[in-house]
Amino acid sequence: MNFQKTSSIIVCLSLIIISIFGIKGYTQNSYKVYPVLLVHGFTGNFYGWVEDGNVPGILSPYYDLYSDRNARYRSKGWFPYNRLSLDYNVFGISYTDTCGPIENNAEELNRAINGYIGQDGIRQIMSKAYPEVFPTPDDVKIIIIAHSMGGLSTRYYLQTNPNVHSIIKLITLGTPHKGSFAADKSHVLEIRNNVTYIAAAFVATGSALLVFCPWASAGFFLGAWALGIKAVEIDDQIKSGRLDTSGAKQMIPNSNFLNNLNYTLPVPANIDYRLVAGLGWWTNEWWNCLLGVLGGETTEGDGVVCRKSAIASNWQSSSVNILKDSPHYTWTVSHTKEISDRFGGVSYFHKFPDLFRIIEDPPVISNVALFTSDSKPLPNNTLQDITKPGIIITGNLWDYLLHKLDAKLVFSNQIAQQIDFDTFGYFSETATLAAGGKNTVFVMANN
Repeated sequence: MNFQKTSSIIVCLSLIIISIFGIKGYTQNSYKVYPVLLVHGFTGNFYGWVEDGNVPGILSPYYDLYSDRNARYRSKGWFPYNRLSLDYNVFGISYTDTCGPIENNAEELNRAINGYIGQDGIRQIMSKAYPEVFPTPDDVKIIIIAHSMGGLSTRYYLQTNPNVHSIIKLITLGTPHKGSFAADKSHVLEIRNNVTYIAAAFVATGSALLVFCPWASAGFFLGAWALGIKAVEIDDQIKSGRLDTSGAKQMIPNSNFLNNLNYTLPVPANIDYRLVAGLGWWTNEWWNCLLGVLGGETTEGDGVVCRKSAIASNWQSSSVNILKDSPHYTWTVSHTKEISDRFGGVSYFHKFPDLFRIIEDPPVISNVALFTSDSKPLPNNTLQDITKPGIIITGNLWDYLLHKLDAKLVFSNQIAQQIDFDTFGYFSETATLAAGGKNTVFVMANN
């Protein structure tokens, strides 16, 4: 039996007839449905994923692992163990100090995953909820989707625990892997001054052209309007005091924290990394492309993080090993809902369906076993010189979105047969092979 996984997400299980119905078998390690942990960014919280975006189903099931909001869940009887389902095992975390040191946030992430002083973490919750799938907490692996600074706190947790973490996949959204000048107060103040001067020049130029060339003056007024919006955004940043916090200072390009994270601490290679960068729709507008004064975060990024920083590319210093070679995606999004409200378009939080596509791997067929029609197991999954064409095929179909999986037995000499599987992906199907030569059966699965 040959095994092949194609780019079209079809897993083929070839059954070649030996003598009349001789069949060789194949078994692969099982793939499990893993939980997802949403990690927010600078000044954010867990509820931003739901209130600012389109994360599906707040109650099916979302559990804020590190917040006093847990008390509200408990008061309604919404305990995490009876809210979980294999449709969406999604958890969230709200950091205590969202602008504080990134190292502290990484420690809270560690507690959310592994538990702390009597409170279960994700590993314990999943093991108790699904003992058939995860017999022990050590069997639980976690997919993390991290926005902005959340990607840095996750990486710090991973890189300071390279051999004992439980993360199998990390997806970062607009994470400043190489830093962001939007976190540098002196740089922001410089931009603010330049914006004021250029906006005033645009207004003066537009006014002068209004009589002689109205169509040209419109472009200058439009540019002044965009700069005015940017000025309001910068003023809000400065007044909030957020740029004076330790978390912001750690995200300045070439900060001690980033240099240590990118070039000293080892980046674990046993994790599936996916890096997502954003380009605002406005980056294609001529008046913004020409205004390099706004910085790459706006003219070549999502308004806060430059695209090259988000994909750990060669920007401000050398690229980050492993991360730079990981699959990356560029979406037309802004960094936050506030920016999308001002400029139009959408933020990362409105792209959750696309996130699921990044999470998904090709469905995996595992633990395949062959039996005779009277349920006698076949040693080594091999049929030799059988007298009846009936067989039984059992196995597992594992995929993150198991409830959306379509699986079939497709025969070379007869009509295809739908595979029915239970909640955990186990299946057992009977089939009758056509006599008189070779037969091939494909076990096909796709989302």
